[in-house]
Amino acid sequence: AAIGQGQAMQVMMRLDRFRPRVVVFPMASLDAAKLVSPGSMDLVFLDGDHRRSSVASDIDAWVGALVPTGVLAGHDYSI
Repeated sequence: AAIGQGQAMQVMMRLDRFRPRVVVFPMASLDAAKLVSPGSMDLVFLDGDHRRSSVASDIDAWVGALVPTGVLAGHDYSI
């Protein structure tokens, strides 16, 4: 299920003290990836659609945003 506005606000409020180092994009992953400069992220944590094709699309969209030693992590995945 998609995150609700209230849930997104709770997450953003909890992480506010870490700004500008932490940014929350409560939107579709592929749309959010377009807003990020290549090679600008140390960590990307995704919690999106769990279907194989969607996970592959998320990885493709976000891997270029990472610095060379960056980490791409996700919620509820298995290999």
